[in-house]
Amino acid sequence: MNRESIENTLSRFSSLLLAISIALIVGGAGLMFYFGYVVYILLSSPEQSHFMTYLLQQLPAPAEPFYTLSGSSDGKSIEINIPTPVLLYGRYILAFMIWSVVGGIVVQLMSAGLSIFKVLTQVTKTKNLNQKELNDADTRNSHNSR
Repeated sequence: MNRESIENTLSRFSSLLLAISIALIVGGAGLMFYFGYVVYILLSSPEQSHFMTYLLQQLPAPAEPFYTLSGSSDGKSIEINIPTPVLLYGRYILAFMIWSVVGGIVVQLMSAGLSIFKVLTQVTKTKNLNQKELNDADTRNSHNSR
């Protein structure tokens, strides 16, 4: 496909692409503000965070005060007792990793919206420049024919 056909296709769907672009940017910004609010809630009073409570309920919790890892090395039996608070911190780390993935999705939403918007502005500028050149050429031709 040549450049003109791409520009014509984009100009036909420019209003739809503009709406999608704005929806992606506004959605990403809304999620960003929501995540900021949730982080504020996590730092000020973690027990009130519904999202983190849900994540921690979905992750397995240890039932005993110690989690025992057992194995053998050189024929000797080895047991390592891990206290429950250490496992709890591990659950928090896993929850924050999930949180960072969701944050990456927000960044990609906003990036996609801005990329679409940038392409639309470039197509509009090119179309306006081409129209101006055609108008200037028509003006020169009308002056030359007199």
